[in-house]
Amino acid sequence: MTRPLCPHCQLPFARCLCDCAIECKSTLEIIVWQHPNETDHPKNTVPLLKACLPQIQIIRGEQIEQDVFLASTNSESNQLHLLFPSNEPALTKSKTQSESGTRIRLIAIDGTWRKARKIMHSNPWLHQLPRIALLNAPPSRYHIRKAEQDGQLSTLEAVCTAIEQLEGNQQTGASIRAAFEQYLRKLSVYRP
Repeated sequence: MTRPLCPHCQLPFARCLCDCAIECKSTLEIIVWQHPNETDHPKNTVPLLKACLPQIQIIRGEQIEQDVFLASTNSESNQLHLLFPSNEPALTKSKTQSESGTRIRLIAIDGTWRKARKIMHSNPWLHQLPRIALLNAPPSRYHIRKAEQDGQLSTLEAVCTAIEQLEGNQQTGASIRAAFEQYLRKLSVYRP
């Protein structure tokens, strides 16, 4: 017997995020590249992120050719920046445009760290994109899923931090984090 779903968010009522989500605005264009295993994961943060930032695009797949990705996101390659840890210096100033003046479209990979690395390995063209690493990100509050190491954030937390650092928009980041805290309290009593 299937569990009844919320008519709005299409999640089981025990995981319904409608009472937690608060719609926010960001000038940053965000594309979430979601590993297929994350799509129906009961503790994935992207549905809440999408409810709070309806303008984000979600692309699903493990391997996507660059031209297919660009066409499906209406992007040009010089717009894309990858939100992913890097050995290069972290972002140090707010900006939503690249040095060439084109608008930044930020790709955030959603999946476990193992799955995120697999997406990186399966799509070598991602290595050619400029990377944005987060500067002094706050510790993760996502206690219901395990990170591999300290300093790793959920997709929602990473996007909030990027909005704060690229736009200087503290209000949007704080509002989404408050919604996240409320949702985490709800999920902590949920047993899939």
